[in-house]
Order: sequence, then C-alpha cells, then structure tokens
Amino acid sequence: MVVQKALDKKAPSPNEYQSALDNAAEKIAAYSAARTALACERFKNFWGEEVRKGHCFPRKIGKKPCQERIAEIVREYGGFHVVSEADVENKFSTLLPQFKPGGSRFADYLCYFAGKDLLYAMRDNLRGVGFEPSPNSNYSPEEVFLERIVTRIEQKPDNVWEWLPEWQNLRRLIEETDFSTVSGGR
Repeated sequence: MVVQKALDKKAPSPNEYQSALDNAAEKIAAYSAARTALACERFKNFWGEEVRKGHCFPRKIGKKPCQERIAEIVREYGGFHVVSEADVENKFSTLLPQFKPGGSRFADYLCYFAGKDLLYAMRDNLRGVGFEPSPNSNYSPEEVFLERIVTRIEQKPDNVWEWLPEWQNLRRLIEETDFSTVSGGR
C-alpha cells in the first residue's frame, strides 16, 4: 500500500512487489526463526558481514548454518546465561515451522520478520523492477528503493497519515495526548 501510494505509476505492479516480498520471506525464514530463538533467551541475535551501516546479514541462512551459528553464539556469549545450547536449539526447532510457509508467523511475516532483512533479501528482485543504482553510485538497490519512497512521501501534498489505519491511529493518539501531563520517568 505505501509503495503503491508513494511511487504511484513508478511503482512495481502489486503482484510483482508481493511476489518479491513473499520470496524474500521464504528465503530468510530459518534466519528469522534463529534470530527469534536467540532473542527469546537474550542472546545477540544477528551475525554475518555488514551489508549496510549497522546491518549484518549472513551468507548462509538455511536451517543447518543457523543451527551452527546458534551453537557458536551460545558458547561465545553464554557466560551469565543459565540457558544451554540445547535449550536455544530446541527453541529454534519449535519456532522454525511457524516461520516457514504455512506457519502462523510466516502468515504475518511483516510483523515477525525484520524489515531490514526482508529488504536485503529483496535486493535482486528490486533490481529487476527498476531500482538499479546508477553505475557510479555507491548505493544498493534497496537504498535506491527506500530513497525514492521517502522522497515521494516528503513531496506528497496529501495526508500521508491516512494511507494506513495504524498511521491514522498513531496520529489520533498523538493529537489526543496531553504531553504536559506526561512525566518523564521522574
């Protein structure tokens, strides 16, 4: 919805975009489940090489590489944790079907999967639908995509907050909040 509204005629077709998102979610399902399993036990829940400032992503994201990395992270950072390697691996095994197609978390992957991971996993699809960076730029396809959306949102004269129900609710809450009565945690 946001992509269509922001990019208008320059947006990929809704089917192309949905297909790219679905493919990205399938691609990162095991990695998302592993990140969640680690986060549930308060471990570092990301790894890999830095693909963008502050965003690491692994080269291998299947079930087996994720199990191996879970074990390494628990061994490396397990000092004060009471949780064992087996506990986190069991959590991962329990979560994995929920993150795969047909699973409850996969059905709502926009809520349960990290947006930055989905966006990175869409990189090749974004190139294919017109978000190729210019030859001399240092931008990635996902950066081109985000820049175009943000620029268009900033240029839109209409009420952007009306695009999504959750944006409407947030605006209403902000408008109805009396910030003069909110204590700063003192």
